[in-house]
Amino acid sequence: MGWEKANHHRTLSSLKKKGEMMTNPQIVECVPNISEGKNTEIVQRCIQSIESVKGVKMVDFSSDPDHNRSVLTFIGPIEEVLEAAYQLTVQALNLIDLRSHSGTHPRMGAVDVIPIIPLLNITMEECIQASDRLAKRIGESLHVPVYLYANSAKSENRKKLPSIRKGEFEGFDTKITCEEWKPDYGPCKKHPSAGVIAIGAREFLIAYNVYLDTIEKHSRKQWRAQISASEGHVHQRKEYGSGFDEYS
Repeated sequence: MGWEKANHHRTLSSLKKKGEMMTNPQIVECVPNISEGKNTEIVQRCIQSIESVKGVKMVDFSSDPDHNRSVLTFIGPIEEVLEAAYQLTVQALNLIDLRSHSGTHPRMGAVDVIPIIPLLNITMEECIQASDRLAKRIGESLHVPVYLYANSAKSENRKKLPSIRKGEFEGFDTKITCEEWKPDYGPCKKHPSAGVIAIGAREFLIAYNVYLDTIEKHSRKQWRAQISASEGHVHQRKEYGSGFDEYS
């Protein structure tokens, strides 16, 4: 279980005490998801690529070997965060090959998604513009197709990540040739080992796993129905189901 907003206030206070923040800095949070959750050395090298950028602070990371996926959380001034996200992408392209990847979580890229979240002295519109700059740089210099999603999406069908990710890495050989799924930046051809990336500005997201001790789809549907009947208290709800060999 993880939540994005848990530590950023504490980290901001720490940076202020250390004098590492300029006057009225534009601070954002970035929460890239990479398609590696088993090889700890690869995950650590990806973290090191983020930490190599001065002014950026790692807040948290979590890896799930069943999902074979890691979530990395860092904050800092907007331009430094964009640079750290770029350096992470460079490193991930060198280390992660989706042709030999397997895991229970849907995935379409070595770096699957790069969300940018406004924290301090910065608007959502400015984060949208920043995400566009990052997408353009990655698409053009690293030759990876990039889709803008969430608040950065340029069409309605790209606002939701599952819509873009449908078909996953293997399906993009065909999907990307459709005019509807032409990438916003980068080549109109899937990167052979790194797939495609989604980049976008959004608000905070709370994500957690619920493990059901059953393989019956009916039970999962009942659980979803109970969440849906929450009288409007759950907004922008997303869920997916997958199977695990073991429960802990």
